[in-house]
Amino acid sequence: MQDPAETTVDARLDRIRNRRRRFRRGVLILFGLMALGVAMAWWNMIRMPGKSHRGALPAGDEELALLAEELRQDVAHRRCAERQEKIVAMLSLETIGYYDDAAGSQNYPPPFGLLYPSEGNFIGFIGNTASGDLVRQAVGTFRKNEPFPCEGAALPESVPGVGLSDQWSFWQEGYPALMVTDTAMFRYPHYHTPKDTIDQVDFDRTARVVRGLEYVIAELVGADRRAE
Repeated sequence: MQDPAETTVDARLDRIRNRRRRFRRGVLILFGLMALGVAMAWWNMIRMPGKSHRGALPAGDEELALLAEELRQDVAHRRCAERQEKIVAMLSLETIGYYDDAAGSQNYPPPFGLLYPSEGNFIGFIGNTASGDLVRQAVGTFRKNEPFPCEGAALPESVPGVGLSDQWSFWQEGYPALMVTDTAMFRYPHYHTPKDTIDQVDFDRTARVVRGLEYVIAELVGADRRAE
């Protein structure tokens, strides 16, 4: 029996600092995203047995730290390659919680500021050139189902910022992969600073992004989600 095609969803984890006082915003949002991933996996196991969807839901601080360490060591992509797993799409969920409607709030590596909005109020789907089809599919599905600003780009890996998440290691094994991101340091003024706290997260817009991602994941595993 041929191994099923697989869609992998991964959430980026930065190191947790000063655990008693605060978590990194990416860790907080992780639980909602991974809960979505686990729910979608169960749903599609029932509806689409020929394909599968992988996610992870860490149970607590220690598990979060271990998963972060595993991702930093680029273990996951090697295991997939060694097992000859047929991964047709990998989504790396990067920072997705900060949005700003002000003109000039969004920055880019040159010359992309000439092509994309100056307002940092969108979610981005970023892949390498080999993942162009995946980027187009994800952006098209998101735009069709969720009225939220969305931009996509399939760029050379040499462009600054394009490979700064876990999708990079999957590219090295030839897997199509993309990063879902609010563009991090190109928009967020408190990126990797002590001011990167929970009050900076726009939960309303983040929830809309997660809702759109549900449709993207559903289409990637071949299931049509019915609007409620």
